[in-house]
Amino acid sequence: MNARRGPVAFVARQPLRRRLLGLVLLLTVVVVLVGGMTTSRALSMFLHTRVDQQLSQFTNELQDGVKRGDLHPVLTGPGANSTVGYLVSPDGSTATLLTGRDAGTTLDPAQAGEVLLHVPKDRRPQDVDRLGVFDVPYRVQAREVPGGGTLVVGVPVGDLNQTLSRLWGIEFAVGLTAVVVVGVSGFLLIRVALRPLAKMTTTTRRIAATDLSGPDSAVRLRAPELHPRTEVGQLGVGMNHMLDAIDAAFAARHEAENQLRQFVADASHELRTPLATVRGYAELFRRSEEAGKLDPAELAVGLRRIEAEAIRMGLLVDDLLLLARLDQGRPLGREPVDLCRLAIDAASDFRVTDDQRSIRLEVPAEPIVVTGDEFRLRQVLANLLANVHAHTPPGTPAQVTVAGADGHALVEVRDEGPGIPAEAADQVFNRFYRADPSRTRTSGGSGLGLAIVRAIVTAHRGRVELDTAPGHTAVRVLLPLDPA
Repeated sequence: MNARRGPVAFVARQPLRRRLLGLVLLLTVVVVLVGGMTTSRALSMFLHTRVDQQLSQFTNELQDGVKRGDLHPVLTGPGANSTVGYLVSPDGSTATLLTGRDAGTTLDPAQAGEVLLHVPKDRRPQDVDRLGVFDVPYRVQAREVPGGGTLVVGVPVGDLNQTLSRLWGIEFAVGLTAVVVVGVSGFLLIRVALRPLAKMTTTTRRIAATDLSGPDSAVRLRAPELHPRTEVGQLGVGMNHMLDAIDAAFAARHEAENQLRQFVADASHELRTPLATVRGYAELFRRSEEAGKLDPAELAVGLRRIEAEAIRMGLLVDDLLLLARLDQGRPLGREPVDLCRLAIDAASDFRVTDDQRSIRLEVPAEPIVVTGDEFRLRQVLANLLANVHAHTPPGTPAQVTVAGADGHALVEVRDEGPGIPAEAADQVFNRFYRADPSRTRTSGGSGLGLAIVRAIVTAHRGRVELDTAPGHTAVRVLLPLDPA
């Protein structure tokens, strides 16, 4: 088994250009051999057929001459000088030469036996190396003659054999030349055809040697662009698509790492302020107690501040945990939710918390039902209205609209405030982003409200749209409707 696998394994280890060249040379040799053998065989059959016809014709004429006792017409006819004819006695003891200048010569028994020795047994035309006293190749045929005896006729085939030998020599030279020409041409053509493949190999080696561990690492090398209909061109296109995907994956990884670093930095910043407050009050109480000057009024104020900061940190941690769960793709509740009822409740809560603003509610008479987590969808409306409260001047009107269209439920929260600056509109859904770069709390919360809105809506297979301009801001939530 190993012996049989050996040649196959050896061929499989060879480079592609060697295998292709070897295959081309093998096919060329096979074609040359088959063509040469076929041509030689055809020519040999043709020439032997002509010789056999000549031999049969002369044998018939010589046989008729022997019957008539007159060989003169035969001996003076065409081909008589080169043709040899013997008449062998019935007992094989004598043989008379009938043709040529020595016609009439009788051979002794030994020579007569030599003639019969080379006569074919089956009486059909056959090649012999010699005939009687003539030591040259002949095409021989034997016939029985009336009255006894055997007529042996031979046609020399030396010229025929030389013609075939020359043909074989010519075919060998032509075949060898063809193999050499095809080998050299095939080597050059295969080398040119596989040059792009060699360039791709060089490119992959350079990519393998590229350091991709840095923060801005990317695969900037590309395979040469060739016609996409060729196999090498298709390989190059596929390789470039793969490299583009790798670059995109690196870019996504870098973006995720940057977001993670920013997230950690922002979370640390958001937690630093309440922790500093708690620590400050704790140190104040410790020093007052050590000095024996602990004021109950100051203690009550400090405890209230510590409680407020603890609540603030708890809300921030809850928001971060919610975003983390949504990022992990954890399933939310799946139950029918009437968005009209949620909008009515959210508007009522808003009126209670901010009685200085007017809020308009537009909902249809029929329920707008989606499948989702009711608590999280309530949080979406609460965060959007909280954004209106935090980022618009007091008294700014607001409006909540619920509608259904094109297989989606629309929930829109609109205000008539100053709008969002164009440079901030693309970032308001990012985590910890606030249009106010000072990171103070005079303008609102932690910057997670709209990020939570988008994460919840995305988890419900919906999307969020922002429409803002000086004089208004509208946030639209689109959720898939339940099938009727």
